Amino acid sequence: MKKNKNILVCPLDWGIGHASRCVPIIRTLRDKGAHVIMGSGGRTAAFLKFEFPELEHIPFPGYSISYPKNGSMAIHMLWNSPYLLRAISEEHRMLDSVISTYDIDAVISDNSFGLWSERVPCVYMTHQVMIKAPKAFSFLEPALYRFHRKIIQHYSECWIPDLAGPDKLSGDLGHKKETGIPTYFIGAQSRFDPSRGKGMEKRYEIMAIISGPEPQRSIFEKILLSQLRETNMKAIVVLGKPEIHSQQRTDGNIEIFAHMDTLDMQKALLSSDLIISRPGYSSIMDLAVLGKKAVFVPTPGQTEQEYLADYHMKKKHCYSVSQKAFDINSILETAEKYTGLRTEVNSEGLDERVEELLNDKF
Repeated sequence: MKKNKNILVCPLDWGIGHASRCVPIIRTLRDKGAHVIMGSGGRTAAFLKFEFPELEHIPFPGYSISYPKNGSMAIHMLWNSPYLLRAISEEHRMLDSVISTYDIDAVISDNSFGLWSERVPCVYMTHQVMIKAPKAFSFLEPALYRFHRKIIQHYSECWIPDLAGPDKLSGDLGHKKETGIPTYFIGAQSRFDPSRGKGMEKRYEIMAIISGPEPQRSIFEKILLSQLRETNMKAIVVLGKPEIHSQQRTDGNIEIFAHMDTLDMQKALLSSDLIISRPGYSSIMDLAVLGKKAVFVPTPGQTEQEYLADYHMKKKHCYSVSQKAFDINSILETAEKYTGLRTEVNSEGLDERVEELLNDKF
């Protein structure tokens, strides 16, 4: 095996969830002797630079598509498909230059559509092979799947961060449809280490994690802070803004952090009775790895989150409520009736795929 292979890791720049679940990927690559170069933009870049300040970073333009204030994100994407296709094409052309300039040996793309090349092995990581459409537009799902499958087939392999068996976290999203290329389930991927922080003393009744693209992130922040101020509950709120990570303040009964590093975030999660968060898939993996109870508030119009929230509520894992109907006082008693999330933590699947990648066995 060539020593210090140059591996480019590029997560999608919508929120920080894709970057968060790349943390264990980057750690595994480095543990096995690879030289990791990160490629991202926006808050994704801020998050990765905070986690790995010593690593080289290449700015990638991303897609710059915000979530709509109203309506479905899937339909919004279809409406913006000409722009999205141009952005994917530009991303693909940029990658060709980056491979030459940085002597890249392989690429790992977390849901970034254009980061494939015939020159080097390229991995596509996703939990969402099947793209959900709103119920009124469910007839579009076959077309959305065919589009995504065509993207995936440009890559050498597909990695799905989930378990293959009945304890799957992604439901139909990662399991119902075929990719058309070699596909591997690499287990839940979280930046948190469940062996650390056990037996933490409870400090907070509620921890709220505000995440995702604008403008919905800010809308959710206003709703949460306004309602938490009206209670006497000890709460901690993380705003999901790594670009201003050093900012923190106290607002009555609420401790507010713009961002927290991995260790502090894990400590806060473990010392909180109940978590309120978006049901983004990376958040679901984090909570499952730590075995936490949660209330999910899907991003309005985000059909993937709406599906995942409904999936885990039907399994009696976590209670879910819409952002419009969110009421802090009414959710607490109901949330207690749910078991919380828990998953097996096993790195063998990821270790095996990384070994194959670094040993030129693709």
